[in-house]
Amino acid sequence: MKISILLFGILREQLSTSSLEWQIAQEHYTVADLLNELKTTYPMMGALKSVAVAINGEYALPDYIIRPTDEIALIPPVSGG
Repeated sequence: MKISILLFGILREQLSTSSLEWQIAQEHYTVADLLNELKTTYPMMGALKSVAVAINGEYALPDYIIRPTDEIALIPPVSGG
């Protein structure tokens, strides 16, 4: 199954793209599984304090099972002042 992931903030800058196509092999693939694989593939993600995952416009918990039709967005922490 292939999913699309939207990237925001520093993730978009560091990966030089606004989205990723991600291939997943297992049926019960969770948000936690996705984050673990992304951190392995893109070690710079592990340096971030946290990355929020939104699915279909709502923040998702780590045990949420991803479906192929879900709109997935990765939102890194933001700073400002």
